[in-house]
Amino acid sequence: MKAWLTGSVEEAEAALAELLSGAATQASPGECRVSFERVGAEARLVVRVPVRSPAPAPESLFHLAGLSGGASPGAGLVLVRWTFESLGGGLEAAVEGPSLVLTASVPAGDG
Repeated sequence: MKAWLTGSVEEAEAALAELLSGAATQASPGECRVSFERVGAEARLVVRVPVRSPAPAPESLFHLAGLSGGASPGAGLVLVRWTFESLGGGLEAAVEGPSLVLTASVPAGDG
């Protein structure tokens, strides 16, 4: 699968690294699942992380509350979302059963 990046490759690499390292820190070894898929005109990276009780509200993951006193846990995801949006895609979060699902998307290429 190909994906067209309409922005900085370095920013895309940094956003992917932040997304994957953040997911890995929330999961025990072997618990984080990553897959790639094409849906219509989008290439998607789907990251599934087991939810610890209680499950967070998906949109709360993107809040910057508390930045004046230091980095917020959502600060990294805010920057990841912004980067994927600047590349013509986005970042969505959902809770599906026992997993937090983060889906990053960019426009898919032909082929």
